[in-house]
Amino acid sequence: MPAKFLPALGFALALGLVVGATVALRWTGPGLPSPLAPGSAAASAAVAVRDYDDPRDITVQVTSGRSSSAPAPRSGVVTRYDCLPGGAMASGASALSLDGDPVIALHTATPLWRDLASGTRGPDAQALNDELVRLGYTDQTGDTVTWATLQAFRALARAVGSSAASADGIPRTAFVFLPQASAAVAECTTNLGAPVAEGASLWTYAEPVLQAGIGPPPPDWMPGTRVVQVDGVRLPLADDGTIAPDAAGQLAALPSFQAATATGGRRQISAKAVLAQPTAVAAVPPSALFGIAGSSACVVADGVVTTVQIVGSQLGVSFVLGAGLTGDAVTVNLTPTAGTECPPSP
Repeated sequence: MPAKFLPALGFALALGLVVGATVALRWTGPGLPSPLAPGSAAASAAVAVRDYDDPRDITVQVTSGRSSSAPAPRSGVVTRYDCLPGGAMASGASALSLDGDPVIALHTATPLWRDLASGTRGPDAQALNDELVRLGYTDQTGDTVTWATLQAFRALARAVGSSAASADGIPRTAFVFLPQASAAVAECTTNLGAPVAEGASLWTYAEPVLQAGIGPPPPDWMPGTRVVQVDGVRLPLADDGTIAPDAAGQLAALPSFQAATATGGRRQISAKAVLAQPTAVAAVPPSALFGIAGSSACVVADGVVTTVQIVGSQLGVSFVLGAGLTGDAVTVNLTPTAGTECPPSP
């Protein structure tokens, strides 16, 4: 072969070796990296434990009475006036001073219509004792003003800075009457610096709440004490679905009450009912549940068939109650074997 063809032949041989190696690599190289390989479905999942308050949308039925005004107990110049429409007056506090002397706002079942002294008996004395007990100033009960009543009244008067603390008895003029323990204000009817006569209106109360409740609670509620949540306020809810009168009185000061249309003294307010103390529940994927019958179902937890009660769901997770599910490191089978028996709930 002529010498001039040798370099070309060498190049061709080298190129063939490279191409062959490339082809060999293509056919003998490893498979797809593991991150790109098809994955296998998970067979189990860890149980997450969450605090759950079983929130329920409810409608509170509210019955209210007629609005009234707060009459001044004595004449004088208004030297302090903490009145705000939509706000509330609290029993045992003071929102007003006349001639520099604080007036005590007080809720009593019977308005205090006379001065009281030791030994005075009657429903007004009974009402005063009851409210002083509720406010925590005494444990004295009964329809008679006693030494304990006088001491409790003086402690209350001192707490608000009233000069009545040094009186011999209990002067009627020390108080402005509240129809409820917490009474909502509809309108402020005087001004700082204004002279007022005895009996003149100091403010008007919103329609007082006479009763409130939601009716019989539904049977599928989780057991436990509940509260009603309205406008950020929590009110205790009795087992029969009623709200205690003292707590219900707070509704009148809330925006939802004031915005609701009254028909014959009745209003409906949208709210939520939740457990006062949240309960620990197990959060499991819905695929772990089988044998579902109403709110009852089963899961296979750590290899054991466990009966559970479904109490809620959120964002693709089911909340259940079941023995041992809120322990440490519990797992549930995501694909229970077909035909696995789910025993009825106890």
